[in-house]
This record gives sequence, structure tokens and C-alpha cells, in this order.
Amino acid sequence: MQGEMQALRSLLEAQATTIAKLSNTQASSQHTGNSSAADSARSPLQNLKPPPIPAYSGKEEERSSVRVKGFFYSIKTVGKLSKMSEENLLALAECHLQDKASRWIMRLEREGKKPITLDELQSEMLKEFVPSDEQTQAKSKLIKLKFKSNMEKHIATFQEYVQICDTPKSEAYLFFFMGLTPKYKEEFIKKYPTEDPSSVQEVYEYARTIDMSVTWGQEEKDTLTKPSPTASKNNDNSNLKVKRKALLQNKDAVSWGKAKKGEGDIYRKDDRCMKCGKKGWSDKSHPCRKDQVKREDQKN
Repeated sequence: MQGEMQALRSLLEAQATTIAKLSNTQASSQHTGNSSAADSARSPLQNLKPPPIPAYSGKEEERSSVRVKGFFYSIKTVGKLSKMSEENLLALAECHLQDKASRWIMRLEREGKKPITLDELQSEMLKEFVPSDEQTQAKSKLIKLKFKSNMEKHIATFQEYVQICDTPKSEAYLFFFMGLTPKYKEEFIKKYPTEDPSSVQEVYEYARTIDMSVTWGQEEKDTLTKPSPTASKNNDNSNLKVKRKALLQNKDAVSWGKAKKGEGDIYRKDDRCMKCGKKGWSDKSHPCRKDQVKREDQKN
């Protein structure tokens, strides 16, 4: 009887374990199905990863309407992809304010003047960080802008000034042309001898093309003119052989000078100074040896 009870208990325990496993499997599949349904219900925009938002610090180089509006455009783009509320977008914008801009927003909060909407924040930042005579300053900088070495950086700065001033196409091409170096101007004259480019974008693209050819040409020239380490090593070995040959023939047919690495034995055999290359190092009257003795005496 006791054996039958033990067998029955084991059977009940096995059944309970099987039921528990089935329940867990069903719950897991239901959760997976719900997740898949939720993912499929999301719009394609929500499945996209939001782009990184550049911080705004309010420094001198960022004090332009283009920079401020670009900052808020990034915030609103992330909001569209993530379906964020107006309140969360405002908080997101505040989180990406740094340095002067972050100190400014904290001061407004202390004074109880903090903007309550994203549009209000944009309007206040334009008043705070953009000069009132922005167009005049941008026009002056546009005229004085000169290309130095980085074409992409030059184009980006030029585009910003053009956008602020709302410069016409013909004027923009003239200002861009005047800011180039003679080599670039020469190429533009060849490309457009009688008529202007059809758009400012065409000007930028052709400037990039010229820049690539000039850069690659210079790199190729540097590669051809710069001696390779192997060639330099071969020259050193050749000079060493010439000096050895001159020593064996007892001729002063080479310019000895200061001894280089691997030439010490040659100079010692020929009683030459390793500093100046002149003979007579063993003689105490040798100028370099006198200097050495004088330095040793001063140390002692």
C-alpha cells in the first residue's frame, strides 16, 4: 500500500511539472505575439533611429539665425520620429543647451521667465544669441571670406553667410570667386569663360572637383620628390663604402665631416675626429680634443 501511495505521489508531481512548463510556454508565446503585433503596428517613422542632435552652446561662432533654426529643426525631427509630446520636446531642447546657452536658460528659470513651448524657446534664443545687425555683419564677412586650405569648411561657412544675407546667385558666385586662390580662379575662368554657372550649387561642386585634383596632384608630387627610407639607407651605405675605400687607398677624396652611425671604426683607424672629421685626434693639440679636455676640467 505504501508503495502504491509513493508511485501515485510521483505521478502527481510529474503532472504538475508538465502543466507548469506548458503554462510558461503559452505565456511566453503570447508575450512574443503581442510584441510582434506592437512592432508591426508601429509606423515606419517610429522604427527609424533618431539622428544625433548637435548641442547648442551660444558661443560666438554659433550666434546666427541659421545655427539656431538648425538646432530646433533637429529637435523637431526627432520629435516626429519618436512621437514625443510638446513638453518632452521642450525638455529635450533644454538638455542639449550647453555653456552660455545653458546658463541663460537657468537664469530665465530663476527669474520665472522660462519659455513654456518650443516655439517660444526658439523665439527667445533668436533674440538672445543672434545680433540685431546680423545681415550687415554676414555681408561684410561674406565679402572678406578667403579660401585657405579646407574647401568643405570654406563652402559651409560661405553657404551660411549666403543664407543669412539671402544673396542673389550672381553676387554669390562673384563673392565666392573673389575669395579663391589664383589656381582655383584660373580653373573657373577656363570652365566659365563667358557666362556664369547656372546655380550656386554648381559652383560648389566644381570647386570640390578642382580641390580634389589639386590635392591629389600635390600628394603625387610629394610622393615623387620625397626620398624613401630605403633610398636614404642605400645612400648612407654607399657613402660608407666610399669612405672605407678612401681609407684603404689613403686618400682624402671624400668630405669626412661628423661621423655617422657605423663609421666609428673608419674614423678611429684613420685617427680622425668623429666631430669634425679632421685627422690628428690622438694629438693633444687638436682643437676638438682641447675643447673636450677643457669641459672635463670644468666638470672636475
